[in-house]
Amino acid sequence: PRHEQYSERASKQQNRTYSIKAERGIIYDRNGEILAYTKDDVSLFADARMLRSKPKRINLLAEKLAGVFNTKPSKYVSLIKRAKGNVCLERKISKEKALLLNEVVIDGFFKSEDYTRVYPYSNITAHILGYVDDKQFKGRAGIEKLYDDLLEGTNGTLHVENDAVGRHLSIDYDNSVMPTPGYSFKLTIDKVYQKILVEELKKILLEAGFIAE
Repeated sequence: PRHEQYSERASKQQNRTYSIKAERGIIYDRNGEILAYTKDDVSLFADARMLRSKPKRINLLAEKLAGVFNTKPSKYVSLIKRAKGNVCLERKISKEKALLLNEVVIDGFFKSEDYTRVYPYSNITAHILGYVDDKQFKGRAGIEKLYDDLLEGTNGTLHVENDAVGRHLSIDYDNSVMPTPGYSFKLTIDKVYQKILVEELKKILLEAGFIAE
């Protein structure tokens, strides 16, 4: 029985399930101009506890990162040695940059999706669109909050088979569920007219002395 218990524990350690964030829907104006979209960035982390006793591994990782980000390896060595647990090495890098690190398989180094909601015309649409918070990526005001359930979509799950030290070997697609993207919305507002309206309102408020330039 104890042997079966250990075997089951080892199996669970080698097979893990990860949540896959659904892509949040896009918000357009009446002419199809994008007012809000999601940039799927990636952040890089290191488990300092796992790496601290492996100086050669730290140096190798630091050199790989320095080559991609055109900086000094000492930056990453210092971050890892000062940390007590997980430490962020680079925040919100592009998927293109992340692809350059696909061959870097070092125990204690991992990537995490780190989405950013982008509002190209926030100065004229913020009061209508609202915003999403950085931590939970939930709508907190405006259209983003009103239609949050439809915009956010449904997250998926990815079943990954790892080796004994935690390195990814293969993906179990039969038991994985791909995320369902959120609905996109086309509003009745016109970005050009909205800009004119905001500028005219600002002009009136300036002339009336309600705001300063």
